[in-house]
Amino acid sequence: YFPADVVRKCYENADCLIAISNSLAENYRKKYPGAKITRIYDGVSAENCKPEKTNKGKTKFCCVGYLFPMKKQMELVEAFKAVRDKGYSDFEVYFVGDGKKTYAEKLKRFVKRYGLEQIKFLGYRQDVSDILQQMDVGLIASRYEGFGLVTVEDMLHSLPVIGFNGGGTAEIIEHEKTGYLYHDRKELAEAVIALMKDAELRRNMGDAGRLR
Repeated sequence: YFPADVVRKCYENADCLIAISNSLAENYRKKYPGAKITRIYDGVSAENCKPEKTNKGKTKFCCVGYLFPMKKQMELVEAFKAVRDKGYSDFEVYFVGDGKKTYAEKLKRFVKRYGLEQIKFLGYRQDVSDILQQMDVGLIASRYEGFGLVTVEDMLHSLPVIGFNGGGTAEIIEHEKTGYLYHDRKELAEAVIALMKDAELRRNMGDAGRLR
């Protein structure tokens, strides 16, 4: 790593810095007030994304990404426990991705202790697009995403997305139009229940998300 003063000099003398979200751009403007910064969102391919959904039965939620404390998967697991304890058990949750071993084991212990057999850990997969095609709702719980590639991929698969209201996630999800933004576990659980109860709402939000 370069010393902070060297980084500052490089950034503030560059012709332009490219940030992948407004949130990231604002963060850099605060740290490097002399820098010239423009925002260009990341692009993703829609080549293999099919808009049609044929799911029936239980509402299927999916969270794709590395299992790590900063990604807040435990908050998701706890929220689904709260949902189940409120009497809503007609759901399945799929975590797709490898992770930090101790954290992954902690998540699995919690799931086993509270009998949350609806929650599955699929590990690292190369067929993520095929998995998303079978899902109903996307989940993103991390407090700060520089952009939100997983969120966009969920939306391309016509999934409404429930995401934490911060970072790049808040720029992508349109609250109550393409999904729900939440601030705490209570709002997260409420969003889960709302989408579980209303297939038409899921479909409309998914269509709006793909269009966006």
